[in-house]
Amino acid sequence: MKKILFASLFILLGFQGIAQKEDNAYYLPDLDITDSRILERSGFKNQKIDSASIAENTASDLGELLSLQSPIFIKRQGVGGLATPSFRGTGASHTQLFWNGINLNNPMLGQVDLSLFPVFLNNKINVNFGASSLLYGTGGLGGAIRLESQPSWEKGLSVTARQYAGSFSTFATSLGIRTGNEKWNSTTKVYFKTADNDFEFTNTSQKESPEQDEYPRQKNKHAEQKQQGFLQEISRKLGRSDQITGRFWHQKNDRNLPPSMNKPSSKAVQKDDASRGILEWQHNDAFKNIIVRGAWVEETISYNNPDTNTDTKSLSTSWHLNGIFNFQLHESLYLNSGFTARKDNAKTDNYQDLESEKKVSRVQDKQDIYMNLEWQPSPRWSLSALARQQWIDGKAKPFLPSLGASVEVLNKKTFNWQTQANFSRNFHAPSLNDRYFYPVGNPNLKPEKGWNGELANRWKLKHKLFTAEYELTAFYSDIDNWIIWRPGVLRLWKPENLRRVISKGLEHTLSVQWNIGEWKMHTRINYSYISSENQKSYDGQDDIVNEQLIYVPRHNFNGFFRLRYRSWHATVEEQGYGKRNIRTKEYQNDEYLAAYWLTNINIGRSFNWGTHRVDAQLRINNFFGYHYQSVARRPMPERCFGFTIVYSFINS
Repeated sequence: MKKILFASLFILLGFQGIAQKEDNAYYLPDLDITDSRILERSGFKNQKIDSASIAENTASDLGELLSLQSPIFIKRQGVGGLATPSFRGTGASHTQLFWNGINLNNPMLGQVDLSLFPVFLNNKINVNFGASSLLYGTGGLGGAIRLESQPSWEKGLSVTARQYAGSFSTFATSLGIRTGNEKWNSTTKVYFKTADNDFEFTNTSQKESPEQDEYPRQKNKHAEQKQQGFLQEISRKLGRSDQITGRFWHQKNDRNLPPSMNKPSSKAVQKDDASRGILEWQHNDAFKNIIVRGAWVEETISYNNPDTNTDTKSLSTSWHLNGIFNFQLHESLYLNSGFTARKDNAKTDNYQDLESEKKVSRVQDKQDIYMNLEWQPSPRWSLSALARQQWIDGKAKPFLPSLGASVEVLNKKTFNWQTQANFSRNFHAPSLNDRYFYPVGNPNLKPEKGWNGELANRWKLKHKLFTAEYELTAFYSDIDNWIIWRPGVLRLWKPENLRRVISKGLEHTLSVQWNIGEWKMHTRINYSYISSENQKSYDGQDDIVNEQLIYVPRHNFNGFFRLRYRSWHATVEEQGYGKRNIRTKEYQNDEYLAAYWLTNINIGRSFNWGTHRVDAQLRINNFFGYHYQSVARRPMPERCFGFTIVYSFINS
């Protein structure tokens, strides 16, 4: 019923945009609203994924793109499996994901599966590092990822159709249609993807006999995947400075879960079903910007495993109300304030009353207010001061202050040097599973909280032939009451506030762009060193002290070299990760996963015939056929191929 209501609303908005006529009386020139005027905070680090990288990876999921373009380490449970982020040495739940201002972290799990988010759906992808995420919400101890789609007010019709075919019977089809004019806009996107994921791999966990030195070659079995989705967005201008936008996104993902390398077979399957709707009103003029959003998010996760006689279904429904109020108080003073209200309702077989053992639903209420001041007394330096307060189920959580500053040390015609620093407090609340998972959930868990800071320098060199930019960032984070799940009585895993974790490191980014005649080249390199260690165990039984946290590599590297000549383009992508500690009491003999290095190659060409365009691209992943594991005993494919053809039509 909810899906029908949202779809009906969008249809009505579309008919209104088509049928409404101009009012000739007292009509003033329009002020185009192209984007919300939410400024990134002074002194805080952000990254915008460039449009060329998004275009080259439209057949990929969000996890694959971020592993190539950002310092985030993506922990992937095999191809098509769960993909979770580790940002600056933190856990998966410490990275928040936003879709047009709405938090999509599952309230039961506290995290997101990045393999379920196709790159194709969003035209803007931003990464907020550390406390930079506090402008959008709490919980981002590592940072935040923001997906955005902005309406286009160009008159006409555009169609984009993509077809991908790759190794292991992988096929992905997507279609995008945009139509509208200077008054209204409609965008429709649909996509389908299927994959067998039956690649061959070397099983380093098994030997055919103890006497053999070589490991057997096996095929990845029971790993089929099917994904489909639909996105509809309709925007309508209301007068000179107002607009209303409706968005509806539905997707389904069915996947078989393959066995680990030390198991002969698997029958486990998982189905993910998600529906999301947003209704947004925005006012934008010379001195203020106001945005009010209402949203509804519903997710269903069904898991079945005949081998363990497990059959569970989890349903979470979230209602959101957000308000953002931005004011230009003075030519040098900018106020950004707002509120969020969220209500989560979760139903699952795993939530039961401790006394009656009957299945119950769990409800969680969150309210949040914040205020941020941006002061730029001179073109050379600026200050940012933010305060945020949150309540969960009526109880006040830690008050979160945040300060940032940016100074332009040197500004010459060909050389610029900028320094920025920030210091903040943040916290992350336990998930519903942490609090209520039967029978081990702990409603009295404390929120993870801590302080973090950054110091960064950015140097930019301009030449008539090239532009080079280098950024060096040092970060430090001290997080208390770190939550971990570990075996307890009867080997039942339970969550506890057990650790104090300090994460610190350095991030290097080098970007060079240069043009020589018709040749255009762009190189970007990211390298980060991360030390994320448990400093203290509160019960004295945790033996992993002063060691790197599991699945957090100390060394992270990725980069690309992109070359364009007329209608041709070629890109070489590199990514490498150091060894990862996986030592726990459960796996005392498997202490590390080996480091690995991957090379990908893209070659493509575009063909233009007036308003028609065709882009063809050949992609080779893991060009040198490296054997590696992102998660212990979960194989990843060696060399594989993919071909994409994109047809575009624009009629303005």
